[in-house]
Amino acid sequence: MEKKNNLREELLRQMEKNHGRTPNINQTSVQTIITKEIARVRRMKRVTVFSWLLLAASFIGTGIIGAVSGFRQELLIVIALIVVQALLIIAVSCTVSLSVLSRTLKMKQIQATLSDIQEQLKKMSQDK
Repeated sequence: MEKKNNLREELLRQMEKNHGRTPNINQTSVQTIITKEIARVRRMKRVTVFSWLLLAASFIGTGIIGAVSGFRQELLIVIALIVVQALLIIAVSCTVSLSVLSRTLKMKQIQATLSDIQEQLKKMSQDK
């Protein structure tokens, strides 16, 4: 039991030594990271929109090919349907990726804001 108390006391002493120390985070580096993430989300948004537009165009193209051929060329229709399915998978995966990246960006922005608030509170407590 005494060993636990000694360990507890040692941990408390270490915490008191490190109290008030925070990692030195440069505000510009945080803004740089957030700016890069914003650009990444924008790129992913463009890719996602393009993939959905390409899927819509392939649906229209498949319908036109089918109408022109009278749905008699099975090989051509099968290939067109496989292409449409592949484009659908790509569009859905891009949408999921965009959602994840967007949420990650929001969390980083919230974390940066909370870090700013924490620094302001520390300055206010030191001024008192």
